[in-house]
Parts: sequence; structure tokens; C-alpha cells
Amino acid sequence: MMSKLYQLLAISLFIFSLSACKKEAKPISITGKWFMKSYIAISYINGVADTTEKYSLSVPDTAYYYEFYEGGKGLEAANPFINVVFNYSISGSNLILPAPLDRIPATSTITKPDYTDMILKGSTNFPSSSGNSYKMVQELHLTEQY
Repeated sequence: MMSKLYQLLAISLFIFSLSACKKEAKPISITGKWFMKSYIAISYINGVADTTEKYSLSVPDTAYYYEFYEGGKGLEAANPFINVVFNYSISGSNLILPAPLDRIPATSTITKPDYTDMILKGSTNFPSSSGNSYKMVQELHLTEQY
């Protein structure tokens, strides 16, 4: 009788330990060519909004895109004459770049509301010798549909 109790206790502990294991979240995949749909940038001086740049496109801009390749390489095409090759990594839900790109801060939060859309949000602080603090908050909406 006592050995059956120990067996039940051992089985219960084993099952509990398996259920307590944390499963690894599947990494976010952003590979592919992403076209710009909309963009907003707000500049702050000493924590107060100063200027806002905002636009939205009814049709994605095919001349302005980001292409993310497997292995952490990417391409920013700002127009037919400017192409920037960059490295990137993904940590959790963050896109990490060695330096900011034209419309993507060095660290951006990735949100993918569906398989064909992606939103990158981030901010960049700029050094100042004047004593003021400068910050740019950016949000870029991209789509693979085109």
C-alpha cells in the first residue's frame, strides 16, 4: 500500500515538473521584401513634442522598401539611387541594428498583426552640447503585399 502511494506521488511530481517547463517562443520571422505603407516621426526637445512628420500611402511605395534576408543581412532601398546594406538581429520581439537606418531606429519593437503586415516602433536619443535633450520617436508600417 505504501509503495503505491510513493509511486503515485512520484508520478504526480513528474507530471507537475513537465507542466511547469516553459516552452520557448517561436522567433519572429521578418524575412522578405517589405514596402512602406505609412510613417510617423515625432521630434521631442526636453520631453516636449516639437515637430511631427507623418504620411500614409494608399498604395505601398515600391521604390522605398526594406528587404530582410536569412542570416541577419538586409537591404534598405530609399530610392533607385540609394541602397544601404545592413546587418540585423532579432531578440524576442525587438529588431536590433548596429546603427539607425533612415526610418528605423537602432532598436525597434516588431509587431506583426498578420502575415503580410509589420509595424516597427522605436526611438533614438540624440546627444547635445546645448544641455537640451533631443529624441525622435518613429513608427513605420510595412507590407509584403504588392
